[in-house]
Amino acid sequence: MMFKHRLPQTVRQSNLSSVDELFKQFDTRNITVIPVIGILWDNNAFNPVPNVDEVEAIFDAPLEMFLKDENRRAEEREWMGNKYLLHFFDYQADNETYVIWALTAAILIKAASIVYHQPPAFEECRPKFWSRSRQ
Repeated sequence: MMFKHRLPQTVRQSNLSSVDELFKQFDTRNITVIPVIGILWDNNAFNPVPNVDEVEAIFDAPLEMFLKDENRRAEEREWMGNKYLLHFFDYQADNETYVIWALTAAILIKAASIVYHQPPAFEECRPKFWSRSRQ
């Protein structure tokens, strides 16, 4: 199988399938984020090495939770005259409470909508800058 993207050394191609690029996202600093989704066949063979400046913890969460209006809150924000909602999801696992928010939450909402073929049970109101073209 050929992959469009360079895989981290911690992921072997034999452990992945159906990898595809979802959609480009941009943050307020115009940093491009390209989510890649796939099936990981053996969780024990996956040993991620996160960037500690960007990732606080690694844990499993059910994808369908990002379509439900449970354990979710939102804050209305404005950037350059555009109003949008910033979503926060609270998730408990292994006696820890995690907050999945902002761009990470938006990516997971979109991925869940694609996988389950349904929109979320709440208003998304995504900021325009997340999908703008890079200039």
